[in-house]
Amino acid sequence: EFDLGNALDTTDNVDDVDVHAHIPRLNHKPFHYNIHYHADHDEKVSIRVYLTPVRDENGIKMGIDENRWHAILVDNFWAEVKAGTHNIRRSSFDSSVTIPDRISFDELMRKADEAVNDGLVLALNSGRSCGHPHNLLLPKGNKEGVEFWLNVHVTSGDDAAHSDLHSNDYDGNHGYCGIQGKAYPDKRPMGYPFDRRIPDIRVVKDLPNFFGRVVRVYHKEAH
Repeated sequence: EFDLGNALDTTDNVDDVDVHAHIPRLNHKPFHYNIHYHADHDEKVSIRVYLTPVRDENGIKMGIDENRWHAILVDNFWAEVKAGTHNIRRSSFDSSVTIPDRISFDELMRKADEAVNDGLVLALNSGRSCGHPHNLLLPKGNKEGVEFWLNVHVTSGDDAAHSDLHSNDYDGNHGYCGIQGKAYPDKRPMGYPFDRRIPDIRVVKDLPNFFGRVVRVYHKEAH
């Protein structure tokens, strides 16, 4: 739903009316990752979550070395864990690669009025313009469900280029865009570990810090 009030002429002779337009668009339901992780000692960890299509455009299964070229980073975040077994729960709303919708004109006017009434300065540069639109975080599925390989990689938190990333995500969309005025927050190359050749699935599947499984993404025309 989009507010069109700012596109209309106004007059003192006619009261203002709310005018909105409804535009259908691709979206997804909110979801969570539940990542079960065992730590041998207290540490900070870096967690990367990827989706890769299982089959190519002809419906043929791809090997991992071809599959990695289609990897989609859907989240990259840091956590601080104690020794023992943990369930790390992460909401899709917290993804570090997406940005929310821009605020509506009505919301902007409300914030401006509140700032004037409270004698505060309106923050005009708090929005984020770099990243995937949040409604496009997941690929479009179909009625039968499109198979994707969901995989999680956990590495040492020393991968972080800044010491406080486990508690400060710098507005949350650093995954593709980095941090304004600072070094890219991840010491690993973008796309790690799919940035390098993987000749055989056995190279990664038995690693204790890696887990992958096939999931399906469904699509409904209207919901």
